[in-house]
Amino acid sequence: MLVGFERESASKDVGIRTFGLTSLLGAVSVLISPAYGLVAMVGVIVLVALLNARSLVANHSLEITTSAALLVTYALGALVGLGPQLHTRRSGDPDDPAACVESGTAPICRRSDHG
Repeated sequence: MLVGFERESASKDVGIRTFGLTSLLGAVSVLISPAYGLVAMVGVIVLVALLNARSLVANHSLEITTSAALLVTYALGALVGLGPQLHTRRSGDPDDPAACVESGTAPICRRSDHG
C-alpha cells in the first residue's frame, strides 16, 4: 500500500487502491489454486500493458517504474498467499516470506540453506 501511496502522490494513473487490490489478488488467487495464480498474473500483465498503452498515447512515455512496482506487488501478494504452504519459521526470521513483506525488507530477505 505504501508503493501505491507513493505512486498516487506522484500523480500517476494507478495508486493506493490499484496496488492494494493487486496485492490482494495475488494472495487470494494462489490460495485458491496455483492455476488461478497464473491466470491472475496474466491479468496483471494485461493491466500493465494497457496502462503503458494509455500512457504512450496520452503522454508519449512509458510507465516503467509503475509497471515494475505493480508486478512486484502482485508477486509479493502471491508470496504472502503461499506462506502457509512454504516452510516458514517464526515471525521476524529473514527466511519467513510473510515477515519479509510485512516489514518491507523483501529486497534484502533471502532464503538460506540449512543443511
